[in-house]
Amino acid sequence: MNITTLLPFILVGTLLFLVWHFMDKDRSALERQRRERALLDSLPPRSTLAEQTPNTTNVNSPGARTNVHHHQSQQITFSYGELSRLLREEATRVPQDVADAALSHADALDAAVANDAEESRDQAVGRIQRFLLTAGDGFQATQHLLSLLGN
Repeated sequence: MNITTLLPFILVGTLLFLVWHFMDKDRSALERQRRERALLDSLPPRSTLAEQTPNTTNVNSPGARTNVHHHQSQQITFSYGELSRLLREEATRVPQDVADAALSHADALDAAVANDAEESRDQAVGRIQRFLLTAGDGFQATQHLLSLLGN
C-alpha cells in the first residue's frame, strides 16, 4: 500500500473526527445554555414599580405630626442581608479556599445592597447561586434561603 491509497481513508477519518469533536462542543454549549437559563429562571423576580412605591402612614403624637414610610424593599433588603450573613456564617465551617470565595461573594452582595443597585444585586445573587452549585456541602441554610428568595 502506498500513501495515495491511504490518503482518502486518512482524510475521511480526520473529517469524521472533526465533525464529532465540534458536534460534542455544540451539545456542551447547549447544555450550558440550558443550565444558565434554569439558573436565571430561579433568580428572584425584579420588583415592579408598584412594589417600590412606599406606603405612608400618618402618626399623630401630641404637638407633632409625623409621616412614617413603609417600603416593601426593606423586607427584600433584609433578606439579602440575611443571605450574606448566612453565607459568611457557613463559610466558617468549610475549607479555606471555599470560604474565601464565599466571603468574596458575600462582600459583593453587601456592596450591591448598600449601593441600592438592583442589577448589581441580582448579579451578586446569581454569582452566589453558581458558587453554591460547585461549593459542595456546608451551605445548606444559604441554599434554602436562596430558594425562598426565588419564590
